[in-house]
Amino acid sequence: MFNLKWILLPAATIAAAVTVSISTAAQAPILGGQATGIWQYDYDEEDGFSVGESFRADYTYNSDNITTTTSSSEFFSFYSYSSVPLLSLVLNSGPVSLTYDFSTPGNDYRLIWREFRQNPAYGQTKEKSRRIVAYDYSGENRFFAGTSLVQYDDGSLESTFFAEASSFDSSTSTYLAYGQTYTEVIFSDPSPVTAVPTPALLPGLVGLGLGILRKRKAQAASEQKV
Repeated sequence: MFNLKWILLPAATIAAAVTVSISTAAQAPILGGQATGIWQYDYDEEDGFSVGESFRADYTYNSDNITTTTSSSEFFSFYSYSSVPLLSLVLNSGPVSLTYDFSTPGNDYRLIWREFRQNPAYGQTKEKSRRIVAYDYSGENRFFAGTSLVQYDDGSLESTFFAEASSFDSSTSTYLAYGQTYTEVIFSDPSPVTAVPTPALLPGLVGLGLGILRKRKAQAASEQKV
């Protein structure tokens, strides 16, 4: 007699596999964010960045790798410095798209947060800042971006911004792209980078379930003959 449980069990197995895959991805500590702005100056060739052109830098990092140090001193009542290595960085601006290579030893690719408060005797100034540092010591591709908010002891606020990106062709000693801005640079709030089952993954899961189903059917047939 045909037993319905041989169909239900593989289906449950497939569902569990997909559920575990999605749940694991959702809990992954990989975060992504963007830094956006508009170039104020360009110093490159004709096909590089352009004044007034927007840029967007997409980056990812592992939140488990964030390191933070805090301290105090005569000058600072509180000082905090956090940084994390970047996993990826892609800069897009007009016709230019730069993908940064993190494989070269010694290159510096980090996201940095800094916060401090001065002691009352020195004015009680407070500052919060965030920066991206992507420095390729070979000189090919570089990107820096930062924003800072300072509160002075009289309560007034001052925001400062900076971004610079370049792509250098060492064979011709020319900049293929080189832009700067001191206008507003916006950092998005980081959000989880989740992996979902793709069309390439789903056939494998279905094939796995069908294989289990065939095995269960063969086992059931053998048991019925005994």
